[in-house]
Amino acid sequence: MKKIISLLLTLAMLATLCTAMAEPADAAIGSPDAPVTVRYLCKDVDPADEDIQAMATLIEEKMAALGQYVDLVIMEAPAGTYADAVPLALSTGELEADLVYFQGGDETCANLGLLENLTDYIASSTYVKERMQEYNKARLANYPYLLWLSPATIYIPIMRADHLEAIGMTETLQNDPSVENYHTALKALVDGGYVKYAFSGDGSMTRANHMFNHAFGVTSTIMKNDDGKYVYYIATQAEKDLLAFYAQCYAEGLIDPDYLTSKWSDVQKKFYAGDLGMFCATQGGVVDSYCKKIVINQGDAAQGVVLPPAGGESYISVSVAKETRGFAINADSPKEVKEAAFAVLDFMASPDGRVIDKLGLEGVHYNVVDGQVVLTERFDEWWSKFWETFDGLDENFVDKSILMCDQAWQSLDMAKQYYTEDVDVVLPEDMVPYYDSVFSLFNEYSTAIILGQRPVDDFDEFVQQYYQNGGEQLAEYLATVLE
Repeated sequence: MKKIISLLLTLAMLATLCTAMAEPADAAIGSPDAPVTVRYLCKDVDPADEDIQAMATLIEEKMAALGQYVDLVIMEAPAGTYADAVPLALSTGELEADLVYFQGGDETCANLGLLENLTDYIASSTYVKERMQEYNKARLANYPYLLWLSPATIYIPIMRADHLEAIGMTETLQNDPSVENYHTALKALVDGGYVKYAFSGDGSMTRANHMFNHAFGVTSTIMKNDDGKYVYYIATQAEKDLLAFYAQCYAEGLIDPDYLTSKWSDVQKKFYAGDLGMFCATQGGVVDSYCKKIVINQGDAAQGVVLPPAGGESYISVSVAKETRGFAINADSPKEVKEAAFAVLDFMASPDGRVIDKLGLEGVHYNVVDGQVVLTERFDEWWSKFWETFDGLDENFVDKSILMCDQAWQSLDMAKQYYTEDVDVVLPEDMVPYYDSVFSLFNEYSTAIILGQRPVDDFDEFVQQYYQNGGEQLAEYLATVLE
């Protein structure tokens, strides 16, 4: 009899556990008669826009069906530059938002204790934690105040299929993407008259660094030198070797001489006009845009080809020091409001939320025909108001080929395949002047070296000045953090 009772108790406990596991992880929020007001602020999300108001209503309805009753109030951003105005307004009490998108300036608010630690919210979430990539998790561990579900910003090299075929390098670059082979291909395009220049930049070689850094040994933001000191990559032999390569390319006429003064719109125009052999674009949606526009401008033969990083190891290492932008919750909001605000974020990471965020409004931006999404002419007006990620979209409902071209989807996969986590830290305010000083010097020397105004060996002179202008202090601080 005791065994039977024990068995019945065990079964009852298992049933209870299974029931608990089957229920949504989110607790009920508010009530039909008393929804919890969540004040939402995001850059360029206009409360006067009818589509935005319809989005808020749809979110409220979908969440109410889950027993989560919220009143999502879209707020107008304070006057001024968003990155400056939002933290100032929040810190002075002028801005009373609960769910705030930051695009800079968040550290000031975090240091004042104005931003909620999101660690526990995310740990108990239903969908957010499923959408996080490894770099998101590392950033949260280092800085738990911002959340941004998006592919990492990695610039993927694109070249034209007709160009690669003309110089006979299609399979070579895909299967053996060595620096030598990239150099051979880019030189062949310029020397053969297919393009004016191999590649350009919008004021620096930053985008090219995304594909060349690792090939020359620039593997992280902070590295150790031969003496075992922590230094920023700008003071390493690896960076010297990379600058020597760029200087060679510039001397050979491969780099657009206007790269220092060009705006990114100028670089785009040159690529569409057929003047550039290679273009580095952010994985995903940006790659999609450029691959489509190059065909519009140059014909079907000019299909974009996304390529692996030089050296075949990794694109630029992804910093995990902190999120550079994303959503925060106001620490001064009442507890139930903070929980409701995060519930909104979690819902928007759910399959239903992803449809709203990525597709917009049914009947406006898309229609459903025979159980499948068909985009309308107004679809291009819509952009994600919460999360940039495509993860969570039901592919049985949404044919992903209607959202982006194959090359764009491939670029997302390649960014994950060639991913390396960076070594970087968030510097305290007293270290920032040293950082600014050494990087200002680096920009001066590196530009002169690339342009041939200084010999490559002048880099050694820069390294000496690096230590004299803050490098020593930075090394001492970095050792305390990284060791």
